[in-house]
Amino acid sequence: MHGDNRIKKPGREKIEIVNINSSSKLITVTPSSIEMGSAEESKIDITLNPGKETGQIEEYLYITIALPIEVVIKER
Repeated sequence: MHGDNRIKKPGREKIEIVNINSSSKLITVTPSSIEMGSAEESKIDITLNPGKETGQIEEYLYITIALPIEVVIKER
């Protein structure tokens, strides 16, 4: 089984997805990181690596992102 999924980021700021993975050994995700520009869409491939398991399984993808923020430090 092979899935074709997309992540779309609205807005103008660039973000970096620093890690995409699953805790399951049955799932492979590529790429493992993505840098996305303004309102860009990126493709991720999710592949199921069947083992001895049969039937429906429920697993999770974990996506860690680095969001740019702007902070104003005022004098005290």
